[in-house]
Amino acid sequence: MNDSSNFGVTVGRVANRIAGAQFTLNGTLYKLVANEGKNMLHGGPKGFSKVVWKVKKYSPEGRTPCIVFAYHSFDGEEGFPGDLHVIVGSKLLGHNKLLITMKAKALNKATPVNLVNHAYWNLGGHNSGDILSEEIQIFASHYTHVDSKLIPTGEIVTVKGTPYDFLKPSTIGSKINKLTNGYDINYALDGSGNDK
Repeated sequence: MNDSSNFGVTVGRVANRIAGAQFTLNGTLYKLVANEGKNMLHGGPKGFSKVVWKVKKYSPEGRTPCIVFAYHSFDGEEGFPGDLHVIVGSKLLGHNKLLITMKAKALNKATPVNLVNHAYWNLGGHNSGDILSEEIQIFASHYTHVDSKLIPTGEIVTVKGTPYDFLKPSTIGSKINKLTNGYDINYALDGSGNDK
């Protein structure tokens, strides 16, 4: 729980960076706990990645093994307003698919929520080197633009014609050299459902 890399964790309340570790919501300024210079990254120094989640369901047998976790984030945790109930489930499906579901419900105040699974995958195995030759497809025609310090600007822009375009299967390494900081943005996924 002392690892700062966020390998394999659920990130929240808000994934990515919040400039100046503060935001205004419904006319109220909320000051958050900074953990990346003056900014907040991935929900703060504790966030959702360094808390103990309760196991709500565990079913390791059968055709679709699954596990479901729950966490209650209290009003004021890391500076965020309101109590928030969060459920995260992982289920193995047929045809080598992993389905991750995330749900959050604000219980008594409006609050920002941007949950992310922060898994890192090397499908070639841990001794196979880097992942630059692995092929991926991301069903996202837009992403959140960031400034030079990787702070989201609020602008949602198209991936078309950018190194972030993985609408068609492409290798990770085919475009990464066009980016100063690698892939460190949020994709705005298209549609919903198990196939996207």
